[in-house]
Amino acid sequence: MKKRHTLILIFILSINCFSQSTYYSKKYNKVEDSLKIESVFFFQENLTEFPKEILSFKNVKSINIKFNKITKIPKEIENLTQLEELILDYNEIIEIPVELYKLKKLRTLGLARNKIIKIDKKIENLTNLTSLSLGANSFDKIDFDISKFDKLGHLELNNIKLSNGQVEKVFKLNQLRTLMLNNCNITALPKNGIENILFLKDIFLDNNNLTAIPNSLFSLNYIQFISLQNNKLKTIPIEQNSNSIKYLFLKNNELSESVKEKLRIKYKENVDL
Repeated sequence: MKKRHTLILIFILSINCFSQSTYYSKKYNKVEDSLKIESVFFFQENLTEFPKEILSFKNVKSINIKFNKITKIPKEIENLTQLEELILDYNEIIEIPVELYKLKKLRTLGLARNKIIKIDKKIENLTNLTSLSLGANSFDKIDFDISKFDKLGHLELNNIKLSNGQVEKVFKLNQLRTLMLNNCNITALPKNGIENILFLKDIFLDNNNLTAIPNSLFSLNYIQFISLQNNKLKTIPIEQNSNSIKYLFLKNNELSESVKEKLRIKYKENVDL
């Protein structure tokens, strides 16, 4: 297998006072070099602009520029047709160019914790996504059809208000492994469908308005981490077969002392009440 050429750019103050961006521009300013690069990584470099040099990396498959201060994604990103992973969480991006939604090979899209004001319905074109993170932006609702992404294994929509219909669609994504729906104004989970998410491992539903949890969630064979803090739960399906659960977070609900005691007996140190 051909060795993957990876460009790792982490800002480190060295004795020579060279920044990684200087190293990067000097080392990869030739076309023959740029065509070899398949992965780019910037972490906490205080970048305010998307590095334009990356746009010449025609074979790049992964771009990870988390924890910077980028405000804009260039339209030319559509030319990176081999891109499979784009992670731009924790920046200051306001708008997403529609050209991004032409990247048909994209499998991972991370845009959480920016300042994005809207996600265009054209995101539905990215049907190969297996990981999508959009939470904690400046928009508080989504207009696109979440059911279009039936390959998703990871979904994060924290701080986005979801309608009952949208919640129903989320729980029909039966490839999910990790689901993060904190502070989404959810009042109820669907009674049917959860049992079909066979490999769901971690679920986060903190800061919602849930009053009950379907038995099926606690019956999943691979479920390990359930967080239901800051809801209005009065009971938990204790009798369900949930031996796989390693962590159960239930702080700030309306559970009676008798229910709490049963939970402590069943889950011991694995429950946080």
